[in-house]
Formats: sequence, C-alpha cells, structure tokens
Amino acid sequence: MEAIKNPLIEHSPGDIPTFLKQKGVNVILAYDVGRRARAFFDSLGIEVIIGVQGNVREVVREYLKGSLSSDESWMELEEFRHRHGW
Repeated sequence: MEAIKNPLIEHSPGDIPTFLKQKGVNVILAYDVGRRARAFFDSLGIEVIIGVQGNVREVVREYLKGSLSSDESWMELEEFRHRHGW
C-alpha cells in the first residue's frame, strides 16, 4: 500500500481520476464521490465503492479480505445533507 499526497488541489474535472489511473489505481474506496467524478472513474475502468469510512489501513485490509462493509444510507445522514445544502 502506498500513500500519495494529492498534487491536484486545484484541478479540472477528470484530472484526479486520470492521475490515479496513471498511478495504476483500479478501485476507489471513499465516503463520498460526486456523480460527475464517478462517471470519470467509470470511464477509466476504476471501480468506485462509496459509503466507506474508518481508519484507512483497516478499510483497505477489510477490502482485501473481501469483508468491507459500507453504509448504504450515507447520503441520507444529516452531515451529508448539511454539507451539500440539502
């Protein structure tokens, strides 16, 4: 496992998915990824698993073991709705 600092703090749509694809990434484990970003990841063949939270090492370990669970109702949480102005 390798941690890479995001060099694209300011970026255009599709820059981060393209950067990650160039690094050999084939899956994204995240709590929240917007629809447009998911479309870019999908177009590059990068699987996106959303609703994931917790310690990064533990999340990756669970994914590799095939026992990763995600919160299927994460978009309905007040935190998400407040952050996105819903």
